[in-house]
Amino acid sequence: MIKYSFYKDLLARNYKMGSDDCFGLVRDLYKNAFGILLPNYARPRNFYDPRINLYARIVAQPEFKERGLCPTDFKEGDILAFRVAGADLVNHVGVYLGNNLFLHQMFEAQPREENLDQRWLRRLYMAVYHVDVPVTKEKLNILDVIPDYLKVEKYVE
Repeated sequence: MIKYSFYKDLLARNYKMGSDDCFGLVRDLYKNAFGILLPNYARPRNFYDPRINLYARIVAQPEFKERGLCPTDFKEGDILAFRVAGADLVNHVGVYLGNNLFLHQMFEAQPREENLDQRWLRRLYMAVYHVDVPVTKEKLNILDVIPDYLKVEKYVE
């Protein structure tokens, strides 16, 4: 489970296309949790246009490998790519946190933790991992599996 402390400050930020959007959230979480700096691709308003296909450019990099679509195979730090709102190409990404939770930021909304339930799984297009993200088996901390809205700030470091 990715530690809450790596992304708790990201949850309060407001949406801003091209920096504080779904891909910006992935970039910032990777930097905080793994010390990995992902390239910052330009994201015009219709970045999922087939002529641009931003996600294809990202996963074509040699440091990314395909994970598959079986949720039981997902590991902390996997980047999940979705097709939302009837899009034909990927137009949304998030990061798998572990324990069936992922972190993402929808258009003009704040980032949030969410269950990877059937409504998200049917929109899932691909899951990839970065070869430098360590895969470890940590002792489970109950605070890491409680959704953010249930956490009481004074009890969470």
